Amino acid sequence: MRRPDKLRQSRALLSARCHRLRGGALRIAALCTVWSVGCDRTDSPSNADSTAHAPAPGASKPATDSNPTRFEDATARAGLTFQYDLARDGSYFMPETMGGGAAVFDYDNDGDLDIFLVNGGRFGRASPEAIIAGSEQISAAAADTANDKLAGSDRLFQQQPSGRFVDVTIAAGLIESDYGMGCAVGDIDDDGDRDLLVTNYQSLRLWRNNGDGTFRDDSTALPRVEPRWSASAAFGDYDRDGWLDLYVTNYLFYDHSKRCTDGAGRADYCGPNAFPDPADFLFHNESGLRFTDVSATSGIASKRASGLGVVWIDVDDDGWMDIYVANDADPNFLWMNRRDGSFGDEAVVRGCAVNRNGLAESGMGIGVGDVDGDLLEDLFVTNLIDETNTLYRNVGRGNFDDITPRSGLGPPSLQFTGFGTALFDFDNDGDFDTAVVNGGVKRRPTPLRRSSPPDFWDDYVEPTHVYRNDGAARFESLVIESLCNPLEVRRALVPADFDGDGDLDLLTTSLDAPARLYRNLSSSAGRGRTIRAFDPALHRDAIGAKLLIRTDQRSLLRIVRDSGGYLSSGESWIHVALPDGESIREIEIRWPDGGMERFATGNSQRVVQLIRGAGASK
Repeated sequence: MRRPDKLRQSRALLSARCHRLRGGALRIAALCTVWSVGCDRTDSPSNADSTAHAPAPGASKPATDSNPTRFEDATARAGLTFQYDLARDGSYFMPETMGGGAAVFDYDNDGDLDIFLVNGGRFGRASPEAIIAGSEQISAAAADTANDKLAGSDRLFQQQPSGRFVDVTIAAGLIESDYGMGCAVGDIDDDGDRDLLVTNYQSLRLWRNNGDGTFRDDSTALPRVEPRWSASAAFGDYDRDGWLDLYVTNYLFYDHSKRCTDGAGRADYCGPNAFPDPADFLFHNESGLRFTDVSATSGIASKRASGLGVVWIDVDDDGWMDIYVANDADPNFLWMNRRDGSFGDEAVVRGCAVNRNGLAESGMGIGVGDVDGDLLEDLFVTNLIDETNTLYRNVGRGNFDDITPRSGLGPPSLQFTGFGTALFDFDNDGDFDTAVVNGGVKRRPTPLRRSSPPDFWDDYVEPTHVYRNDGAARFESLVIESLCNPLEVRRALVPADFDGDGDLDLLTTSLDAPARLYRNLSSSAGRGRTIRAFDPALHRDAIGAKLLIRTDQRSLLRIVRDSGGYLSSGESWIHVALPDGESIREIEIRWPDGGMERFATGNSQRVVQLIRGAGASK
């Protein structure tokens, strides 16, 4: 429940965190050459087959010296040590191709962003069949060494003042041995600290933050539902009662006994069309104490599909949060909020269920944001090889138009399978750019990597794509060597300002390689700011709040949310950057319950606090 005595504590934590952000950046030394022309050509023996993955002619070019986009792989120096544990046994267990979510959030309220990484199975501990049956679950109490406890468990890394990350999984009490997929972060009890929901193959796990650096397993607060293969999840307040509700996508009714092959007759992973579709879950938050299953009464359970990505978005700007779901090989859902606790899927009539040719695609991740500066949020969905990633432009009143052909996002994506993505401003010019991490789910027609000795994942690895927006929803495909190589089977991508220097860094996860932290070194005349919309009555960030940021040259739209692109969750603080010479005049905010305020801001402020009640009423 909400605790009134938390108000003073919340204000103190907010002040401390802002002080930390003003105080400077991490000192993460460069580990490699940050970029060069080479995503489409490399001299590495492991990437000898270079012509197979060259994008369409003219679609990709290196970042120019006039405005270079630079990222360095800072993983080792940051002390981040994690690799997704597949428990792969050669049986082509389909869940092992999909998992590996991540969350970026300040779990201990010390002002630094921490990292939570979802794990799969335990090597040598349980076969996929045993995981399905639940017959070999290994409790933390049964493990007698730290390494045994951590084997196969999800992991929590705490950021230190030095910028290094320390594994605090055991101390935080987050040992878990379920076969993990994704995660979502939200303050479910409005007590000022963020809680954690983990989606697994055949289970859900809810970790309640104790506020002292530890978590407790409170999964009994979730409703009893049929076990399903759950994927992405996101918190949002659909009935505007001040408590964060929960949407969970469910992927397939998977049968591991079914065997599938590729076009050459070789054993391979199955696709979604081989299995029946489930319905998704919608859980209502009952005053922070527990959740109830409203999937049926809300209408969410009325439709079935292979659900993967999900985001809360107010598409028609009526002040009530709607829900967009990316479905794999099924039309996407757009659950429109009817304001009475029910939803109706209007994706078909509103133009974001299928592509402009009327075809359902294989939706994985979702990016959301205003890509063309018209103060309406657009949708970007990543899809399978031989499909393009798809950009849906919001044309007003919650209707969409597929503008992929003229956006520049189509041809470079055609030969790859996209997963994690986000719309974010990596070059600090005020426009939403994007990046997509790729990786096959079935054997590629021509492998892009040939390891010696041969590696199982050589047939599935793909590069990462980065696109710069010109401000009018036309995207330039860049070559960023540090992100393109090594080629990996990547799944999650989360942008965040880990080092507090005003630009957005990247966290990625992979099936065949370690999770990686990329520090943004892009030179830019712009200066990044962090904006927090905080509601003292809720003791937390105002998830779902709409910010209209007015500068002396334009207006920018930003929404407070913490859901990620694929299986992931990000920081709810808003990043805004403007070129030198452009200044913020004021910020108008519509709070989640519809209340309006205006805030004047100083241009010297690195961190802007919008505390409800402190602005001018409108």
